[in-house]
Order: sequence, then structure tokens, then C-alpha cells
Amino acid sequence: METNDIKFNNEIEQMREQLDIMKRKLARQEIINDNLICQAMSRRMSWIKEFVWLEAFLIVPIVIVMYALFMYVFNLPLWLYVVIVAACIVDTYADYRINRTDPSDWIAENLVDTGRKLVKMKRQRMISFAISMAVTIVLFGLFGHEIFSADNSIVIIGARVGFFIGCIIGLTAVCMIYRRMQRTNDTLIRQIDELTDKHGEYDGEILTERK
Repeated sequence: METNDIKFNNEIEQMREQLDIMKRKLARQEIINDNLICQAMSRRMSWIKEFVWLEAFLIVPIVIVMYALFMYVFNLPLWLYVVIVAACIVDTYADYRINRTDPSDWIAENLVDTGRKLVKMKRQRMISFAISMAVTIVLFGLFGHEIFSADNSIVIIGARVGFFIGCIIGLTAVCMIYRRMQRTNDTLIRQIDELTDKHGEYDGEILTERK
């Protein structure tokens, strides 16, 4: 009888050990899955950072050179050129500050704070976009007025047409990029909501702030 009890206890102990091993494996697998999800979210956000660098080191220099040529062709006032270039630089710096993220933001333990950061980023980006569009419309209006005040040569008329086409294309591109940035934020916020809720670390604050 005692031998059977010992055997039974040994079997129970082995079952506990196997259960502990299984729990540890599941925990490790869950950590790996969470890390993969965090890496995927970081990669999804990376295109915004790349665009900001593209804006700073390619788009802004092109704008500086392009408007310098307009200055030369149309004999535009220097103050307008300075204001346009300054507005581009300020806007690019604002994009950098608003869309900045750190590698630590994509660690699983920091995702709740990252979710709040993304909500704040989306709100700030919306305000920045509204201000940028208002300033752009005013500057384009002043610029267009200066162009129409120039002589009516063939070159000037062609430049006017090119200016308006460029304005339409530029504004359309800016709106599309803005919408894509906001959709990226929405997707990441939703993924963070689902991931943190799964671990019981989520209290609904992110969704509440987003609404």
C-alpha cells in the first residue's frame, strides 16, 4: 500500500514538473510573439521617420533652389523668398519633433505609454497640418500675385501654368501623406490596445483619449 502511495506521489510530482515546463514554454513563446509584434509595429512606424529625413535633406533643398529660380525669373521680393524658405524649415522641424519615436517605445512593457504618445502625436499632427495648410495657402496666394504682376511673355505664362499645376500636385501629395500618417497611427494604436488588453495591462485609457 505504501509503495502504491509513493508511486502515485511520484506521478503527481512528474505531472507538476511537466506542467511547469509547459507553462515556461508558453510564457517564452508569448514573449517571443510579443517581441515580434513590437518589431512589426516599429517597422510600420519607420516609414514616417524616413519621410521626415527625406523632407529635411531632399525636399527642402529642392524648394530652396526652385524658389531661388522663381525669384530670378520673376524678379520677386527677397522677403517673400525668405518667408517661404523659413516656413519650410519650421514645418520640417515640427514634423521631426511630432513624429519622433525611440527604440524603447516599442518594448512590450512600454506599450501603454507608447499608445498614449501615439494619440498625442496624432492630435499634434492634425494641428500642425491645419496650420501648415493655412500658411501655405497664404504664401501661395502672395506668390501667385507676384507672378501675375510680372510681364506677359511666353516664358512667364508657361511658368504660371507650371506654378498652378505644381501647387495642385503638391497639395494633393501633402494631403495623401498626412492621411497615411494618421492611418498608421490608428493601426498602431489599435494593435497596442489589443496587445495590452490581452495581458490585462490595459484600462481603456488609450481608446478613451483617442475618442
